[in-house]
Amino acid sequence: MSADPSRNQGLAPDPVDALAGKERALVQRLQGFGSAMVAFSAGVDSTYLLAVAHEALGEAVTAVTADSPSLARASLEEAEAFCRERGIRHVVVATDEFERSEYLANDGQRCFHCKAALMRAMDGLARATAGTRGAQALLIGAIVDDLSDHRPGMRAAAEAGARWPLADLGFTKQDVRD
Repeated sequence: MSADPSRNQGLAPDPVDALAGKERALVQRLQGFGSAMVAFSAGVDSTYLLAVAHEALGEAVTAVTADSPSLARASLEEAEAFCRERGIRHVVVATDEFERSEYLANDGQRCFHCKAALMRAMDGLARATAGTRGAQALLIGAIVDDLSDHRPGMRAAAEAGARWPLADLGFTKQDVRD
């Protein structure tokens, strides 16, 4: 009997199967939240997370983009177009990091203050809509690769109670791109 070359012979894990397993786990995790707000920059990671969250939660997901002088207009337009084309609720919130001396000091903690401003805005939005949308998980598109980097913004997100399901489930940059 000849071996089927299209089947993994147990010599190494099949990366396609591994990614499919992560994606199934991600959908289940997101469904478990019931509703969610995704911090959406229109970057690769947050775009992937938002797309899967929309698949898993439908109308119970909201994309939130922080608008400040540090956001390129092209990025905002890309975020708006992505959400509009897919029928995803998109809220653009003005953030106040440029009014904070801690952010303007540019002392290595700038990302902390920027993400903290976004988390404050998302938390306020979640509280304001809690009666109509239910308790909402605050999600960021951090991946496992981000965990080894100096990421002060992740500390701000953690302090705000945000979650990063991609990193929790072992998603890498390559997984997100595939």
